[in-house]
Amino acid sequence: MTFMIQAFTDLLESFTKSEEPDPELWSSLVQVVGKSFEVDEAGTSHLFHLVPSSEPPLHWEIAFWREDRLKQVSGPLISQIPIACNSFTGIDGGADRGSFLSGALCALAGAVSEDYDERGGGSGGALLKSLNLGILMQTRSEDAKQRIFSIQCATEVWKTNGIKLVGFVAETSTFIAELAEDDNDTVVKETRRLKKAVEDVGGPIDGL
Repeated sequence: MTFMIQAFTDLLESFTKSEEPDPELWSSLVQVVGKSFEVDEAGTSHLFHLVPSSEPPLHWEIAFWREDRLKQVSGPLISQIPIACNSFTGIDGGADRGSFLSGALCALAGAVSEDYDERGGGSGGALLKSLNLGILMQTRSEDAKQRIFSIQCATEVWKTNGIKLVGFVAETSTFIAELAEDDNDTVVKETRRLKKAVEDVGGPIDGL
């Protein structure tokens, strides 16, 4: 599968440059990438940090989605957010395509199984920080649909991987504070959901 990574990233990047990306090809690719994160053995190996051991489990050595490979697809995958919420409007399965991307982003965070600590440190911390911040930066779009979908993606990532992201509560809170003042009622509503997802793992956010 190693030789496919460049093909995946090239395709994802091509979608961002296309005025009319092929919805079926886009959906298939995002689902394949997301599923590959889910089934990779690295996706659960972080659980072994809960059990003291002098030796890592054997499957740790053969996990495909190491941090360097995840980095290659992280940015291109995040860049699909505007496509998911705008390019398939009125096309059958448009809503499902949004869930495909949200699920892939959650699975990507779940696949980060290198050493990390509750402050976001360790070899996987930089990637998780980049993923969280990359999604949140999409909420600063002028397009309300993109802001809404970006918040929804962030919420799902926090709900499914919050324990890994707890070190990034402060920077996430900055975006929550901004979005809570948005003129769009749906943006504000979705921001409340994100706030709850963050507080569920990080405790009450001061000042919000």
